[in-house]
Amino acid sequence: MIPKTLFYFIRHGQTSWNAEHRAMGLMDIPLSPLGEMQSKKALQYVKDLNIETICHSPLKRAKQTAEIINEGLQCNMVPIEELKEFNLGAFTGKIIGKWFNQWLNGSLIPEGESFEEFVQRALMGVYKSLVQKGPILIVAHGGIYWAIQRAMQLHDLPDVANCVLTSFSPPKSLKGKWSCSQII
Repeated sequence: MIPKTLFYFIRHGQTSWNAEHRAMGLMDIPLSPLGEMQSKKALQYVKDLNIETICHSPLKRAKQTAEIINEGLQCNMVPIEELKEFNLGAFTGKIIGKWFNQWLNGSLIPEGESFEEFVQRALMGVYKSLVQKGPILIVAHGGIYWAIQRAMQLHDLPDVANCVLTSFSPPKSLKGKWSCSQII
């Protein structure tokens, strides 16, 4: 489902809810001042990658990050609905705790989507991104990163912090595996 092409990924800059360890889900939270600074700093890592298209979640925190980065790149920007973070329904705004790991392991959340439903939607967003003119930079959320990680069977990846640039390289052979490296 994921086209075998090199692409880059950045999780949005920090928000006030990230700092509080609150689950944002689809809540449209803007970047904090620190998140804005992180986004400006991320530009120095992407400016020499010849990015042609930035695909981003339409949620404010990802869109702001993409816009700040694009101030230095001046490339095509494409909002993609499927790159939105997971829908946590009644748990939106809650401090992340045991319930979150239960959801990742298959428990359902009232008024939310299952982790499996989210992964399928997220991967459709990645696919829609990677058919754009590349090289591609995807600016989205931690959950999108987890969906990519799961699809590529990269189970030993570290979690991705705010505004960390990650490179995903396709397999070099038919039986090869995707590789991933965090650049910042």
